[in-house]
Amino acid sequence: MALLGKMESYRSACIRQVETMHDFEAANTDELDLKKGDVVLVIPTATAEDQDAGWLTGMKESDWLQQGDSASKGLFPENFTQRLA
Repeated sequence: MALLGKMESYRSACIRQVETMHDFEAANTDELDLKKGDVVLVIPTATAEDQDAGWLTGMKESDWLQQGDSASKGLFPENFTQRLA
């Protein structure tokens, strides 16, 4: 699939994009390791408790572009990110 088509297909599943402002080292297997500057595609969080506690679910955009829907998904703290337009 062409890159443009692939980018359009993720937009329908993605809630928003965020950029990490700080490194985040995953402490649990359900979390994402992130580096400052990573762009993350936010997807629906499985439990309201996680979201209410300030955690988002997502996958790194770079991983998604390479691996598609099989890219690793995980939780990360919302306060480590800033929303992209």
